[in-house]
Amino acid sequence: MVVEEGYETWFNAWMVPGGLAWVVHSADAGERGIKDTLDLMEETRKGREHFYWSGTHLDRKDAYKPTMIDIKGTRIAFLAVGNNGDPKVNRLHRKRVFEAVTKMKAEADIALISVHFGKEYQHIPNPGT
Repeated sequence: MVVEEGYETWFNAWMVPGGLAWVVHSADAGERGIKDTLDLMEETRKGREHFYWSGTHLDRKDAYKPTMIDIKGTRIAFLAVGNNGDPKVNRLHRKRVFEAVTKMKAEADIALISVHFGKEYQHIPNPGT
C-alpha cells in the first residue's frame, strides 16, 4: 500500500517465473491508482528481459488487446479481465472477450486468459457468476 498526502492506493501483484504478472485491484484508487500501477509496471520492466502484464490500460483503444509474448518461437497471447467498473480495466464482457480470444487463437500458438471476478473474500463461487 502507498500513502501520500491523503492519497491511498494499493494493489496485489503476483509474478511467476518468466515474468508474467497478475495485477489486481489497480482501479481501487481510481484513475491515479491505475496510472501509478502502470508506472510501477513500466519501472519494474526496466532491466528485465521478460516482464508482462495485461488487463489495465490508460487508453480505451488498448482495451481487450492481448499482451503478446514470444518464448523461443512460441507465440503466447495473454489477456486479463475482471469485474471492475472502470473503463480502463478490461471487463468480463462476454462478446468482447469471445472476440478477443478468437483473434488471440488466430495470432498465437497459445491463448491464455485470466479472469478475476466474484464476491470479494469468498472461496466458493457465487451462484450465477
